[in-house]
Amino acid sequence: MNYIGIVQKLMIVCVIFCFSFQMNAQSTTHKLYVKVNNIKEPGGSVRLVIYDTPESFLVKKKVYKYTQAIPVGNSSEVNFEFDLPVGVYAAGCYHDVNDDHHMDVNYLGIPTEAYGVSNNPKVKWRKPTFQEAMVDVKKSDARITIVLKKW
Repeated sequence: MNYIGIVQKLMIVCVIFCFSFQMNAQSTTHKLYVKVNNIKEPGGSVRLVIYDTPESFLVKKKVYKYTQAIPVGNSSEVNFEFDLPVGVYAAGCYHDVNDDHHMDVNYLGIPTEAYGVSNNPKVKWRKPTFQEAMVDVKKSDARITIVLKKW
């Protein structure tokens, strides 16, 4: 076999390897569809954050993926869509009625704007945990609904 034949075979093997690697990488991501409903006030935007570790959950500067705010208008729900690697995540959101880019709280630190997290855990006097809000995006696309509530 001559030198050119060997190079051609190596190139074919490389192309096949790269193609199969790309196909495998594509199959390890899935969509996470998030519907946020129970929006009671018109206007403003719903801001949603995706977290990928318990340490980052509901910590403002430690987000996995942040989607830009979706304007509410007169709607009672908004929908988000994420392409995420296979894994477990938790989502948190709030209705930023005055579009000031942060959740408003009263003098005790209690939110005055509607908020919610994935799985809608029933907690009042503490923050929900990552485990309570965890969403598994491992086997296929995932769909969740977050119901906004006021404290």
